[in-house]
Amino acid sequence: MQNPEKPLSEIDKLQKQIEQKKALLAKKKSQLAEKQRKEARANETRRKILAGAVVLQRAQTDPEFAALLFRLIGESMTEQRNRDLFPEIS
Repeated sequence: MQNPEKPLSEIDKLQKQIEQKKALLAKKKSQLAEKQRKEARANETRRKILAGAVVLQRAQTDPEFAALLFRLIGESMTEQRNRDLFPEIS
């Protein structure tokens, strides 16, 4: 019959392996979460760029829409470097 108790050194080895695997999994989880945050941020930026392109295209062909758009931009933007990108708002 086999002895159910393992020598302490073998148990210690197994515990060390478990801790190493836990640490590795925690690192992978953290890396995956960071990757997901970066992808979400990139997607948000892409959405803003695409929406902006559609809106600016519409403003080129619709003077009423353009007036509203540039009024809103003028009211919303406070940094001069950003306002400088829109000569329509002066």
